[in-house]
Amino acid sequence: MIYAIITVIHMCCCLSWLIYALSMLSDSSVNCWQPFTFQYLNYYLLLLIALGPACTLGLALVLLIICLPCVVKEIWKIFRDERQTRIMGERVIQGLAKRSFNPEQFNALSECSICFEEFKETDLVTPLSCDVRHYFHNHCIEQWIKTKNECPLCRKEINVADLKEFDKKLDGLLRETAKANTPRNNN
Repeated sequence: MIYAIITVIHMCCCLSWLIYALSMLSDSSVNCWQPFTFQYLNYYLLLLIALGPACTLGLALVLLIICLPCVVKEIWKIFRDERQTRIMGERVIQGLAKRSFNPEQFNALSECSICFEEFKETDLVTPLSCDVRHYFHNHCIEQWIKTKNECPLCRKEINVADLKEFDKKLDGLLRETAKANTPRNNN
């Protein structure tokens, strides 16, 4: 942006010198055909044309030297954040509770909300700590967590401490959910 502004200013200066030179040549009252005067005008134009880009490049170099540490710091910060997210995702994946799909216990959803495939009794499912009714194919949620460390349904962040506590209470929560969703006989 600054380079463009400086280039425009440089071009305006060159154009003004050119207009001045043409006006001097067309004015009959001024004796511009003397080699001495015309020669200096050419030197001024050549100096402006030669030094303009050099000054522009010099300013760009100074800005680069000043801004380079900030740019490098921001790029480093992005890579560091991605690395921390990947490490946190690996820890979360290791702490996920895995259960075989049982339609009596896992009756809130009939299909995985990530891949949209029906659950089979041979599937390993992973319920999340945000809600026991948020469960997915094990391989689907592992791939999801590698990119986003949050529940695909409610967008709540998944953390290792919640998963450890959730794993201890999971079987009891599944029994409660199964009881709550079974139809009652009213006799």
